[in-house]
Amino acid sequence: MTRIFSSLALLAFSLLLLNLMLGLATGDYNGAAKQLVAAQREAALVAKAAGGSAAQAEAARQQLRALADEVRPTVRRAQLHIWVGIAAALVNVLVNSITITYFIGTTRWCREVAETYHLDMDYVRRSTSLKRRTFPCALGAILVILGIVALGAAADPSAGVEDSSVWVTPHLAAALAGALLIGGSFLVQARNLAANYQIIQEIVAEVQRIRQQHGLAIE
Repeated sequence: MTRIFSSLALLAFSLLLLNLMLGLATGDYNGAAKQLVAAQREAALVAKAAGGSAAQAEAARQQLRALADEVRPTVRRAQLHIWVGIAAALVNVLVNSITITYFIGTTRWCREVAETYHLDMDYVRRSTSLKRRTFPCALGAILVILGIVALGAAADPSAGVEDSSVWVTPHLAAALAGALLIGGSFLVQARNLAANYQIIQEIVAEVQRIRQQHGLAIE
């Protein structure tokens, strides 16, 4: 389980770092969006103006097309950043959810086996203690990634948020700090998963010893 978690955590953290770099390389997406909106309004005003000639309308449309071609790379990078961000958020939520589910199941297993074979309840206490220390890390990481996504949505000019450019810096700061927090959370979770696995191995060894003493099958 520790190896599986480590692989998934590495994938999740790599997606976070990749999307962070994509976001930094996007460029001024909000500025490009504002330019396009302004050009569209100008073209519409020229086309509707009573005194606007066909030549003026065509010139406005050509200017709009030229601007659209100019900002298209920025828009495409922004869209890629958004989609990779969604994937990174889903993978991170999945990895942290696996940790939560794992500790719920193994802690219950430890208790049931300890009660069945009358083992030292210290095994259960140790496993429960690990669960209680791990849950805040996993849940906190989920909340952090959701916060980053929420700020990213607020910074997206296509989301309809008024003056979305104000949210760009908070989104970047949250992404930088959040990546560090999530990375630290993964390290804590991996360490606690390894410790819990050791407890399970101790319980299995103790159960095998008891069953062998009573002449029972141990496989």
